Amino acid sequence: MNTEIKDKWITALRSGQYKQGKHRLRDNDKFCCLGVLCDVVDKTKWEDTEFGIGYMGETHVMPENLAKSVNLSHIDCSFLAGLNDYKEYTFDQIADYIQQNL
Repeated sequence: MNTEIKDKWITALRSGQYKQGKHRLRDNDKFCCLGVLCDVVDKTKWEDTEFGIGYMGETHVMPENLAKSVNLSHIDCSFLAGLNDYKEYTFDQIADYIQQNL
């Protein structure tokens, strides 16, 4: 994974500036861990869609182009979404995982 983006992402997850949400990249003021990554990369890409707030047209999954640009695999994205949505890891725990494994 891109080291500069990884460091910014970990810092953002630990900052306390993001409220954690589930099952969507962003739901108003709540973000999943992948939504935080989107926000770190480019805050201007958020847009209203018929399904809620989206990032580059996606509301529930990491946009493929963004994942490729930061060198994050589909498997990593799915795993991290699972930690966030189903295992109920906190952002601090997810940041620890990212720091140790990506």
